[in-house]
Amino acid sequence: AEEKKEPEAEAAAEKEETAAVEAEKAAPVAAAVVDKDVALWGVPLLPSKGDEATDVVLLKFLRARDFKAGAAFDMLRRTLRWRREWKSLAATAADGDDDEGDALPEGACVLDGADREGHPVCYNALGVFADEAVYRSALGTDGGKKPARFLRWRVRAMERHVAELDFRPGGAASLLQVTDLRGSPGPARKDLRVAMKQVLDLFQDNYPELVARNILINVPFSYYAFTTVFFPFLTQRTKSKLVVARPSKVTETLLKYIPIEAIPVKYGGLKRDGDTEFACEHDAEIAEVVVKANSTETIEMEATEVQQKDHNCYVIILIQNCRAD
Repeated sequence: AEEKKEPEAEAAAEKEETAAVEAEKAAPVAAAVVDKDVALWGVPLLPSKGDEATDVVLLKFLRARDFKAGAAFDMLRRTLRWRREWKSLAATAADGDDDEGDALPEGACVLDGADREGHPVCYNALGVFADEAVYRSALGTDGGKKPARFLRWRVRAMERHVAELDFRPGGAASLLQVTDLRGSPGPARKDLRVAMKQVLDLFQDNYPELVARNILINVPFSYYAFTTVFFPFLTQRTKSKLVVARPSKVTETLLKYIPIEAIPVKYGGLKRDGDTEFACEHDAEIAEVVVKANSTETIEMEATEVQQKDHNCYVIILIQNCRAD
């Protein structure tokens, strides 16, 4: 009798297991909630939106994680979460005023001109923080709130600059950063060093591949040791984009990446703020002629006839990178 019960028990157990599986299949599956309007830097992230800039933005995250899709997706997800939690991002590029004096000191971070590849150039002058009042305002220890103010300054500036980028295929989708260390407080000021480290981490994690090149200029000897402190925290891609120039090499270094007419005069270029004497129309072209060794070239320039006899006409010919080959 016991031998007959065993097959019956097995059949009952199998029937019960089958019923449980069928019930699980029949149970309603919770649908994943997808934000169809999710966007980053004004670009929709879902391909179904049909925006040609979507692939450009997603590719930045893939490159930042060496084309490992899982790591890139996780980075994108954390970036979106950070942007929701970062309250100061309420001040976007369209906002003119900052609350509670949360505005960068004049000249600290300025977008000016473009490099040879069309990337907007951002000039950062750390020398403004040598002023004790500015330093305390940005990095003082007022109840632990001021270091966060420095981050708000830098993030808001970055958001305004990103708004100037063109994420369409072939557009200028990254910045060229020029950081001037002339007159900066120096490595001894711990608050600035900590704040710069925080900005570095924050930008690497949440603004991937938005800096085409990072050029440090007017770097004193002491800062070579200072920059080595940051190197362990830099990704390999970030390290490959870093250029360091001593004071004697500033103009020479910038000329490799930026046209001389777009480099400010203080860095050895020809660009002056508000200078209209040598300004040209927006659609005018700048001619560039390569003259080989032991050869001559003829340059023709159109000139408007001047009626006044006292008027003098000046022609400036700039010769760069001359060498005898």
